[in-house]
Amino acid sequence: IVIRGAAGSLPVLTINTDVVFGANIDIGSGTSFVAIANLQISQTGSRVYAGIKLHTGNNNILIQGLTVANINGNGIDALNINSLTNIVIRDNIIANVGLKLVDKTLVGAGIVVGGLTNYVNNVLNFRIVNNLIHDVYGFEGAAVKALLGVKGLQVLDNVIYNAGLGISVGIKSAVYVATGLVDTVLELLPLVSRNVITGSANIALGVSVGLYA
Repeated sequence: IVIRGAAGSLPVLTINTDVVFGANIDIGSGTSFVAIANLQISQTGSRVYAGIKLHTGNNNILIQGLTVANINGNGIDALNINSLTNIVIRDNIIANVGLKLVDKTLVGAGIVVGGLTNYVNNVLNFRIVNNLIHDVYGFEGAAVKALLGVKGLQVLDNVIYNAGLGISVGIKSAVYVATGLVDTVLELLPLVSRNVITGSANIALGVSVGLYA
């Protein structure tokens, strides 16, 4: 299934979150083999919802060529969602998101995946490639945040600026080499490379307080 704006234009899908209770694009549980491309989404209103929300059982989903801007919640939200396989987010502009995330219990991210307090299960091959992400608000305001239990994460060739934190990869997405407790096989370690980050707190790998590089 392909959901695509007409060639040469970006149709704008704006919702008032005080009227429509949910994300602009809500990819329902179990949805698979869907491409969403060449659209612009935005929000008005005061309630907090993501621009795009993924759900349990989504697999083989492509999100490409979108402008996700002026969003009250997270730009693309897969927080605390299990069973995500082969999700590709590429060539998008994600800007001015997390506008209403003033509560410190809320994450605030351009793109977020993984478990906030517990492992997620069966989240495999989540690729974030060649996106422009900027002006991210909220408690942390991370442009890209991968939390507990994500395997096969790739964050490549993105340009990030004006975010509280550039890229944050949680410790449970890696391997406990020092203690011998292996969370994932070596080929499923996060791959974070060739990203350009400016006006942000760079990259945090390993723990939430950050090992910056």
